[in-house]
This record gives sequence, C-alpha cells and structure tokens, in this order.
Amino acid sequence: MVPAKRSCRPLLLLSALLLVLGSMSASAQWAVYDMRMVADEESSVNFVHYSGVYVVAPLAGGQASLIFTTEADGRNYAVAENAARLFVAGNAGKARAVISAVASSGTSQSMYQASGPLNNTRSYVIRGDKRVAIIASDLYGQLMTSDNEHFAVPAIDGSLGVVGLASFKGFFRKDLSDRADAEAPTMGQAVEIITTLLEKYGYQSESAETQATSTVTASQSPADPTPINDEGSADGSLFPPGSREEMERTLLQTR
Repeated sequence: MVPAKRSCRPLLLLSALLLVLGSMSASAQWAVYDMRMVADEESSVNFVHYSGVYVVAPLAGGQASLIFTTEADGRNYAVAENAARLFVAGNAGKARAVISAVASSGTSQSMYQASGPLNNTRSYVIRGDKRVAIIASDLYGQLMTSDNEHFAVPAIDGSLGVVGLASFKGFFRKDLSDRADAEAPTMGQAVEIITTLLEKYGYQSESAETQATSTVTASQSPADPTPINDEGSADGSLFPPGSREEMERTLLQTR
C-alpha cells in the first residue's frame, strides 16, 4: 500500500533539550515576538511549513517557547515549550538579540535562527524599582530543514526526501508582552495566554501524534506582519490592526 504524501512541517519536540542562557526573576518579565515564515520555493523540495510562530521568552534571556501556527489544513497551532533560547551576541562594536533552536527527530533535522539589533528599550518595575531592558524591535532569520526519509516509501507521485529553506520576519509585541507580565508568573501561563487567544480565533491544538501523521497538501504564506503602535491593541487583540484576522476581532473576548 502506497502511503499518502507525508506532512513535513518540522516540529520542535519538547525532548529537544537546549542550554539555558538566562534566568527569570521572581517577578517574571516576558518578551513576545510575532514572526512569519515564507518558504524559498526554488531551494525547497517536498517542504510544507508553518506560516508563523510566536516566541515567548524571559526578558532577561534563557529558554523560550514556540507556538507555531498554520492555516493550510484548517487553523491549527502546535506548542514547543522551552524548546528554543533567547540570548545576546555582542562585542565592543555591536550586539544582537538571537533566538535559536535545533530539532532532530528520526531522520529529520531542523535549525531555526533569527536575530535583530538591540535598538529599543522596555521599562518594567520589580519590587517598586523601575528598570530598563534593551531589546530588539525586529527579528530576521531562517529555517533550514532536511530529511532523507531513508525508511520511507515514495509517495504515489514519487516524492521522497525533504529539503526546506524559509525566511523569518517578526517584531516585538508590546501588547502581548505587557499582558504576559501582568498575568503570567510562569512560562506555561505565558504560553497559555497566546494559545487561548488563538483558540478564540478558531485555531485548534495539534498533538505530537497529529503532527507525525497528518496529511497537508498546501501551505498559505500570509502577508508580512504589520507592527502595531507602542500602545498595543486596546482590546487585547492577538492580531495587529489592518490584518485579515483583525477583522474577526469580534470573536475575541479578553480575560
């Protein structure tokens, strides 16, 4: 029996252990980034990818969680908690914020990396003391993935093996970061804020089992995200003004 074409969206499994480069304070402060992926079709073969990813990380750096989204086969999301890392790479001349993750599952290998210059500040208060952190407003990067599918049977159209290259473009979400600061003392709670909003927009969670067996026939590439103003979204909307999803904001009931 010839199997259907396999889904090749790379999944960062929770078992991918990554180095912690920072630690959270007793009063958690969070950085949330909203990123979109666009595949390099010329360089990719049999590659089906997620359309976007939300990154939730401690403001001070350290383990970060990824919430992947896709609209290819209905609206779905997948969480990889504590599967990435946020840190700063710098020298006397420059410094950049970096988000990176590496995943390996069976014969599949993937690497995610995005970075941006430290060009903005974020103020916060801990135990009555006002503090300022330097952050990156925008991040740019790439996803590289491959799978020789050595143990697989070619699909009915002869497809076998995967190589994929996609670009990232994202920006700091002040509104979501503020909400996480106010409501989420733990990583799990910060991630839940994002997933709850996604579910109110009609997204459903994908389990690891679904990821390994589901069939995907197409991937939509949404428009580049439009940064919201510094005041954030007054109604707590997950999506920025002007986006397709923003028109559905009537579905959203915050808190």
